[in-house]
Amino acid sequence: MQITNKHNLPNALVEALTHSDYDLQPKPRVYSVSDLIQPTQLYHLKKRWWSNLTEDAIDNLWRMYGQITHQMLSRCHNEDGYDVRVEKRMVDRVLMEEFEDPYEIEVTGKPDRVLLCRDHAIVEDWKVTSAWSVVFAGKEGKPDWEKQLNCYAALVENYYQVPVKWLTVWAILRDWSESEAMRNENYPKKPIVEIPVKLWPAAKRLDYIYQRVYDLELYDCVEDQLLPECTPEDQWARPDKWAVMKEGRKSAVRLYENEAEAEERLEKEGKGFFLQHRPGIRTRCERYCAVSEYCWQHQAATAPLDD
Repeated sequence: MQITNKHNLPNALVEALTHSDYDLQPKPRVYSVSDLIQPTQLYHLKKRWWSNLTEDAIDNLWRMYGQITHQMLSRCHNEDGYDVRVEKRMVDRVLMEEFEDPYEIEVTGKPDRVLLCRDHAIVEDWKVTSAWSVVFAGKEGKPDWEKQLNCYAALVENYYQVPVKWLTVWAILRDWSESEAMRNENYPKKPIVEIPVKLWPAAKRLDYIYQRVYDLELYDCVEDQLLPECTPEDQWARPDKWAVMKEGRKSAVRLYENEAEAEERLEKEGKGFFLQHRPGIRTRCERYCAVSEYCWQHQAATAPLDD
């Protein structure tokens, strides 16, 4: 991957922004937890086009904040009644038996903090994120967080040989607003919040890891255009919506995901109302995906329609 500096930042800042404690380049037969929770298509396109990818230094600002947070937390090992392990790298091996010549795959992970006692463990993940991501997590859940922490739970149980009792995300809200917290009941009331994460049964965790490893290996030699498409969930997609609007009012009277239902409501409202189409967005593809340039699915979705 090539690093650019489009905003002419000083070298010291560029180095700080682009430093990572993790090796982000995919490797054969080694999968990190971050690799497992990525869509299959995204993982393989990144692996194949790695040397062609570019990233501007300033795009890593929030990642740098996260690393600073983790460095500060690494100094804190005291927790009443627990032995605390900070960013301990763990490795497990998965035997791929479905293929003609069985072989082992390495699965690795570094949970932010593991709290250990004699008969159980707690897995914590610390994230520097936006306040609105927490708001949406409360409404819609955060599937990637759930998958990530359950993979960590499987690694922790294998490594320390004690059952994991609890999973939690501590979210540090980089853009928290006190005024928004006062006027919006759904907005976080403080800039650091704890978000419990659902703990899957042990068998489900292991099945998920095995299936993800199997899928990633299965498509290793498949042509780009034959890779499995990213799902709406993978794309962080928000659907088209139709807003029933009232003249002189800025906000919608009501939002609909079905145009026919919106039209029906509009007819009932009568004069002084109108319909506004709000196109959906594939947030990950359009704003965050490093390989969208090489993704046939994204190119097809954004290609101009023929006249």
